[in-house]
Amino acid sequence: MHSKQSVSIITFAFCFVAVTFAAIAQTTPAKPQTKSGSQANQTVSRTGTCDLAANFPSHGSLRLHIRSGEVHVEGTSDEKITVTCESKQSEDISDVRINFKSNDRNGDLSINGGPHNDFRIMIKIPKRSDLWMRMPAGELHVMGVQGDKDVEVHAGEVTLDIGDPGDYRHVDASVNAGEIDAVAFHVNKGGLFRSFSKSGNGDFRLHAHVGAGQLTLTGQHESVSSM
Repeated sequence: MHSKQSVSIITFAFCFVAVTFAAIAQTTPAKPQTKSGSQANQTVSRTGTCDLAANFPSHGSLRLHIRSGEVHVEGTSDEKITVTCESKQSEDISDVRINFKSNDRNGDLSINGGPHNDFRIMIKIPKRSDLWMRMPAGELHVMGVQGDKDVEVHAGEVTLDIGDPGDYRHVDASVNAGEIDAVAFHVNKGGLFRSFSKSGNGDFRLHAHVGAGQLTLTGQHESVSSM
């Protein structure tokens, strides 16, 4: 008799515990899950290929660390970043490394490796972006980007399409040796340690520097007061 009662009590205890844990599981809120590679926080890497695409919102800030070469950066209406490249020989891209990391509205893109010559990189970003970019040497073209711009190249040719000069509150451009052709601001200077600055009533800031070479600023012609 005691044995039957003990078994009944133990069985009841196990059932009670099971029901209690089930109730707790139903009432305890689940922890939020973070999707790997989500737009809010993602890391995308590619090796041996020149194709990369990742979501990135408008009105974000992008930092670009790009290897030397011919580079084209274009603003588009898409809320994403894409990278493509062209090389005369496909085997030359076997050591190309592309890395993109983002956290909310901040993104960081780096491109390394690849052939030394005849290498062209095309980068498309949301047109409404703040852009910070560094490149050792080569030919850089930036167009269709609306936002702050901070661009420096050690040696080469840089062409920035700045759009409407009236959109800027501050502009400074310089070369250590070479020429500044700022058509958008009616400025042309050549020689050693040339620079100019402008101020206006816009929202954006522009900083552009070339160590040795040519710096060209194109856009709509509109007068901006000198500082």
